[in-house]
Amino acid sequence: MISVGTSSDEGSVDPSTVKAMKELISQLTSALQAAEARERRTDDQHAGMNAQLDRLLASGGIFDSTCPGDAHKSHPGPSLARRRSQP
Repeated sequence: MISVGTSSDEGSVDPSTVKAMKELISQLTSALQAAEARERRTDDQHAGMNAQLDRLLASGGIFDSTCPGDAHKSHPGPSLARRRSQP
């Protein structure tokens, strides 16, 4: 952190300190703007994924129509035995 130095006159601030504080404010402002931009991108991605999920759920495409209630059985993953035998 930058400490505020004063000249011999207690009411004035050293010009180099003012310059350093302005530079720090500029750097922090840039960092804040970059963080806000990242947050907006993340929010946009999240909204897009939510919209995709809503469309998928509305279409019924997440379920296997040939075997109602057993959608998870239509796409079996590796068997438990195979998963345990793999390193």
